[in-house]
Amino acid sequence: MTRTALIRLLLLAALAAGLLIAVSLWRGHSTADDGWQKTEGAITAVEQMDDGSWAWSLRYTPTGPNGQPAEPITQHAFGAPKAPVPGQSVALRYRTEEPVIYEILEPLDWQGE
Repeated sequence: MTRTALIRLLLLAALAAGLLIAVSLWRGHSTADDGWQKTEGAITAVEQMDDGSWAWSLRYTPTGPNGQPAEPITQHAFGAPKAPVPGQSVALRYRTEEPVIYEILEPLDWQGE
């Protein structure tokens, strides 16, 4: 798989997750409803893209149905105008029924700020 194809696939996955959240909000469900679990993640990779924008990865470990840690999840963001600080801890929450849907709860630290 080429880098461009991988980027397109990841962008489509991010769009799908965003649409799921939008549909939930449209149906009158607030993100403050039950069904969210808080955790800490970390920025694990930061890379400048060919167009000068930045891509970065966020890794977190959801809790499985048995209360034990599940497989870690790595999410990717593309097109950021600046680079986040690598290795920083990130407070977030994820949907317990669909842990790939997440929300960052605090502002990120950015390089150069």
